[in-house]
Amino acid sequence: MAHYRHDGHPYDLGRSYCDAAGIEWAWTGQWTDGEFPEPLMQSTYRGRFDRDTPVPLPDLYRDHGALLPVKVPVTAEMRRAALVGFVAESGPSSYFLRGGAA
Repeated sequence: MAHYRHDGHPYDLGRSYCDAAGIEWAWTGQWTDGEFPEPLMQSTYRGRFDRDTPVPLPDLYRDHGALLPVKVPVTAEMRRAALVGFVAESGPSSYFLRGGAA
């Protein structure tokens, strides 16, 4: 998992980000050349890269404003894994004998 810090803000490059205009941007997996490499971002539509030229994250931040992480929807599989983990930690008998969550 790649991370990048710009202007004091940490960015998890495994996530997509949305600019002030509502355009979604994602890391291409590539970096700029030079002494201080910067992640190359590209606008996306429905999870696919547009044909735009990739833009270094600092330029994107400067030209398009603050970048906010796009929320990831919670799937049924994620909920199931969380519940199975909870029951495994507390023990199924103690959970159900108490009548559910305390």
